[in-house]
Amino acid sequence: MTNIIRKVATKFNNSLSGNDLKIIAVVAMTLDHIAEGFLPEQFWGYQVLRFIGRITGPTMMFLIAEGYRHTHDIRKYLARLAVISLVSWVPFALYEDGSWPVLDFSVISTLFLGLLSIYVWERSKWSMPVKAAVIYVLMLLAIPCDWSIFGVVLILIFHIYHDDKKKLLAGYYLICTFIVGTQIASNGWNSFFQFGLLSVPGLFLWLYSREREANTPISKWFFYGYYPLHLTILCYFR
Repeated sequence: MTNIIRKVATKFNNSLSGNDLKIIAVVAMTLDHIAEGFLPEQFWGYQVLRFIGRITGPTMMFLIAEGYRHTHDIRKYLARLAVISLVSWVPFALYEDGSWPVLDFSVISTLFLGLLSIYVWERSKWSMPVKAAVIYVLMLLAIPCDWSIFGVVLILIFHIYHDDKKKLLAGYYLICTFIVGTQIASNGWNSFFQFGLLSVPGLFLWLYSREREANTPISKWFFYGYYPLHLTILCYFR
């Protein structure tokens, strides 16, 4: 049995590319938002789909950290995220709150602030106190965003401990265990699906090949544009 498990693990190890992770995140996100918008919390399918949906946030954050290492122009990368963040504000607010404008921003805003935090962290000419102060301000700006401060912290963990799996895992589980604990304490077992967060690291630590395919302009903007587009469609049918 042990040999079988090893063979299976070896076969699937490093088997997913960056685009594979994006597709998994998109599918999981869609299922999560369908469940959130159309299914009652007491229905078992709600818990299952939202459990799967917990894949999305951490995977997107991991890909932002990876994207920083592979981008040819960090300023254009930041600009793209800023544009999609603004475009996503209206459909996200309408989907989550039923009105706009409200001080409630999507995870795309969190990803933008996280990428900006990495950019600040890597500024070699800045002293550590200056970096810490700027990143602290960026975390405060993330409070009204989906994933709040935790999203920025996770993106920094993925970047800083990129080559140290033990520290990366320790940081990830510290943050996500806190999130799961607070959600269960606040909402009871209706938030059981949050345990899905604890199953995510296998995707990007053992299955991810660290390969980045060249994106065509169409595929690049599909992944950016899908977020506000699918929220707009869900708002229409909700």
